[in-house]
Amino acid sequence: MNGRDCAMGTKQSQVKIMRFNAAQTIKDRLTMREVLEHYGYTAKRRIPCPLHNGEDNNFEIKEKTFMCYSQCGGGDVITFVQKLFNLSFTEALKKIDIDFNLNLYGEHTFEDLRKSH
Repeated sequence: MNGRDCAMGTKQSQVKIMRFNAAQTIKDRLTMREVLEHYGYTAKRRIPCPLHNGEDNNFEIKEKTFMCYSQCGGGDVITFVQKLFNLSFTEALKKIDIDFNLNLYGEHTFEDLRKSH
C-alpha cells in the first residue's frame, strides 16, 4: 500500500465516522413526533401509514421509532425519512440536517435549502 492508498483509506474512515456522528446526533435530538409533524403528518400514537398512504391506523409511533404493521416495516427517524423520500442513508442524513437546521455538515446555502424541499 502506498501513501496515496493510505490517505484514501483514512479519508474514507473519516467520512464513515462523520456519518455515524451525524446519525447519532439526529437520533439523539429528534423524536418521531417532531419528524412527522415537520413533514405535515399528524403525530398521534397510531395513524394511517404515510409511507404507503394507508387507510387503516396501522402505523405506530413511539418516541424514537415507528412501525407499519401492514407493509413498510419499522425503523428510526432516519429510516422514516429514507423511506418517505426514497433516499439513501447519506442523503437522508443531509436532508434531515438541512430541514431541521442542525448544521451537522456546516452552514447551508440557499441552494441546499431549495434542493431539500
